[in-house]
Formats: sequence, C-alpha cells, structure tokens
Amino acid sequence: RKTARSLDGFRDAPVVPMPLHPHRLRERGYNQARELADGFSSFSGNPIRENLVARTTHTVTQTALSAEERARNVRGAFAYVGDASLGGGPVILMDDVLTTGSTVSECAGVLAEGGAGPVAVLVVATPDAGMDSYSPLDPLSNKLERG
Repeated sequence: RKTARSLDGFRDAPVVPMPLHPHRLRERGYNQARELADGFSSFSGNPIRENLVARTTHTVTQTALSAEERARNVRGAFAYVGDASLGGGPVILMDDVLTTGSTVSECAGVLAEGGAGPVAVLVVATPDAGMDSYSPLDPLSNKLERG
C-alpha cells in the first residue's frame, strides 16, 4: 500500500507483468509476475495489461550468469505487441526479483518503443539490503538509475 501511494503519477497506468516465454510458462504453470500484479492491482485499482509485451526468445535461466551475461542473455528477448501506441502514458512494469536490472531494462526499452512515457519498475525483492527504490526508466538511455 505504501508503494501505491508513492506512485501518484502512475495512478491509472497499466501494470505490465514481466512476460514469460510460452515454453517457460508451460513448464512453470503460472507467471509469478502476473500473480504479483494481481495483488498490486487489487488495492491500487491499476489495470493489468498482459497484451503489450511478449517474450519472443526462450532464454536460459539467469541465476548463474554474470551481469554482462545477463544483459546479453535478454538482449532482443522482448517485442512490443500492443495494438496501438501507448501515447506517452506511464506504465508500471512488475517483476518478482531485480538483480542487475538487465531484464527490466530490456523490457522497459521495448515499452518505450511502443510509446510508453515513464516506466516505473515494481519488484518484490532485490539481492542488496536497503535497495528498495529505483527511479523510472529513462527511455532514451535505457538505463535504470538508482533512486
């Protein structure tokens, strides 16, 4: 609830759960980011939009990869599949864990290509204690800046 209050500029923004490749979704049986988005949406009222970004490349799990390998692993793994431009509007990207930021940076860049304005990234966990906020993605630099 605290997070929802701090996202005033994102009040009606769509929540985009980090997409899984269809193969991984079949293996797992659910998308954990979608489950988190459901919970967030239940008290924020933000609509969930799963039809904006698709994971088009089946990548290897990133758990044992270095930061550089993670960035290479997800490069080009997403595509904007929305039926219209987002028109500069804000978007909330939801994921479970943020480690290096490679996955959210790649996905947020694709949202920017689809016309998104500011992209807020919401995650449940990070590996570094005290690292609990990020500023929205700058779509021009495609870099996450620590807030």
